[in-house]
Amino acid sequence: MSRLSYLQGHEMATQTISEELDYLEGYLALGGKIGSHDLQDLSKCLIQLKSILVGIEQKAAKAWQEDQQPLPSWLQPKQTARDLDDEVKPGSVLG
Repeated sequence: MSRLSYLQGHEMATQTISEELDYLEGYLALGGKIGSHDLQDLSKCLIQLKSILVGIEQKAAKAWQEDQQPLPSWLQPKQTARDLDDEVKPGSVLG
């Protein structure tokens, strides 16, 4: 049973990328060389990763903006007569 078996697909992908980058960094630190074809592949991966991250950031920003909007009237909680009685009235001890 893999130690990653508890991760969901996207979590496993993130974990794998992180581990592979650590491996690549260590390989290069020990004097390893990367060929031009591999360098091109890495550049393509970087472009793809940047695209994914920009998409995630844009989606998060949009979701945050939507969350700042008031709820539509049909989603607003209904006030009952009891709710109105419970509200603090001007001039009261609590007001």
